[in-house]
Order: sequence, then C-alpha cells, then structure tokens
Amino acid sequence: ILLVITLIDIYTMNIPRNLCKLGIILGLVFIAITAINMGGELGIWLLAEHIFAGLFAYLAMKILRKYSQIVLGQEALGIGDTNIFAMGGIWLGYLGITLAIALAFILAGIFSFGALIYGKLKPVDAFPFAPFISAGILGVWLFEPNWWLIQWLHLWGL
Repeated sequence: ILLVITLIDIYTMNIPRNLCKLGIILGLVFIAITAINMGGELGIWLLAEHIFAGLFAYLAMKILRKYSQIVLGQEALGIGDTNIFAMGGIWLGYLGITLAIALAFILAGIFSFGALIYGKLKPVDAFPFAPFISAGILGVWLFEPNWWLIQWLHLWGL
C-alpha cells in the first residue's frame, strides 16, 4: 500500500483516501488479531495504544497542516499526508509513529535542501511528501523503534 501511495503521489501529487483507509483497516485487523493472541489486559492495552497512536498522528499532522497554512499562506501538508501518518500510527504505535514522523521530515529536509542547492526547487515549490512518509513508516516497521533509538543515541555519542 505504501509503495502504491508513493508512486501515485510522485506522479499526481494526490493521495487516494481509499488506499489510506485500506491501510488503516488492515492495520486495525492486524493489531486486533495480535491483541487477541496476547489476551488479557496486555492485549487490550496494545489495541488501545495503536488506535490512539493513529488518532494522535492524524491530529498532530492536522494541526501542523493548519498552522503551516496560517504561517506560509499556502498548504504545506496535504490531507493525504495526514491520512498516511494516521495509518502509520495504527501500524506502529506511539513510539514508532513518532520516529517515523521524525524520519519523514529529516529525509524530506535533506531532499529539499539538495533540490534547492541544485536549483530543482524554489523555496515555496511543492513536492510529494508520501515517499518520505512511507520510507519513515517502512523503516521503523522493518527495524523496530528501539533500533532507531540506539542509532540516534550513537549518532550523538551517547
């Protein structure tokens, strides 16, 4: 789903809501099955944590979207991007989606800085953000949040 969303965003600068909804539903099913297998309070906690992480990611990006519109006078984050972050929250939980958000913005910052230096973008030009969101979500999902935290601490010499 992330690959399809990424390709669509690259070519159209638009993210279909139905794909995000599918990712959210699949994430909820996966987490619910995992929670049932865990059983008891731990399973309930896991399910609640992932649902609230999806809501947290959605609301945080919605607030950032509105704030950036006020500050910049134009849309800097699309509703589709907000929906992908919500999907990531369902799949990754609080810590995972927080790391994925950080990775997405760091990767997008590196890309935009390079594109500005080489004259491929102007300071207010739009570019697809889904590839960076997808990379952040996939990276955290593949390597686990703790691996990223250890790498971050090593980067700072801790």
